[in-house]
Amino acid sequence: MASRCVKKTNSKGTQETRDYYLFNFYRNDSLTLNAPEDIYFTDDIALAEAINGITMPIFFSKGDKATVEAFSISREAFVFFNDLFNLINNDGGMYSPPPANCRNNLTNGALGFFRASAVTSMDIVVE
Repeated sequence: MASRCVKKTNSKGTQETRDYYLFNFYRNDSLTLNAPEDIYFTDDIALAEAINGITMPIFFSKGDKATVEAFSISREAFVFFNDLFNLINNDGGMYSPPPANCRNNLTNGALGFFRASAVTSMDIVVE
């Protein structure tokens, strides 16, 4: 991905804000997941300076078009996707927490998350 992440820093060189991201990966214009339950999200602390060299979790063949979409999401959306990931990947074992609805921003018992995001995308053809 060739986009640059610009982070606000103070005079001490530390970051003032914490940013969160959701990623979609495409092979030949088709959304592709490593596994059906995969959700690709992170914060800039885990991502660090690797945003320009993020590893895609899928494989490509010569001539494939590879596309990455990076969505800027809120902390609340990050919490929702984290809850959803934990719920989907809960094995139901003795030490697993009981299933629960994901924290969301909807009312009247609705499930899901309403979001609007800035998105940056980049594609290349694999040589």
